[in-house]
Amino acid sequence: MRAHLGGGSITFPSKLLSVGDGKIPHSNNKIEIDCDLGVKVGNIEELITKVYPDISQIENKDHQWMCQRAILARNSNVDEINDIILSKLPGDIVTYTSIDTVMDQEDVVNYPQEFLNSLNPSGLPHILLI
Repeated sequence: MRAHLGGGSITFPSKLLSVGDGKIPHSNNKIEIDCDLGVKVGNIEELITKVYPDISQIENKDHQWMCQRAILARNSNVDEINDIILSKLPGDIVTYTSIDTVMDQEDVVNYPQEFLNSLNPSGLPHILLI
């Protein structure tokens, strides 16, 4: 995992595009990434600490502080990262759950509860913590 902490850097996006476009030489499905592309971290906790130092004191930071930071991750890791960050924020956590049902009762046969529960569209989680 890597963290990039360089607000207005032009080189980071171009290097990232080079990786995504397959322009970086590779062998055995592995690529070598320059050390200047980011800061190497060993686990998710360290990644969060590098990208969001003192996140527990977020009320003392302006909105630009948050706008200058991002963790780019696979969808499969995003929920875990979000949960860890949320646990570090001050205040109570509020849980919202989805209601997986159809509006028209005649559609119940076409869309069984199990099918609706299996759907996980982006941006619409079954459980949302705020």
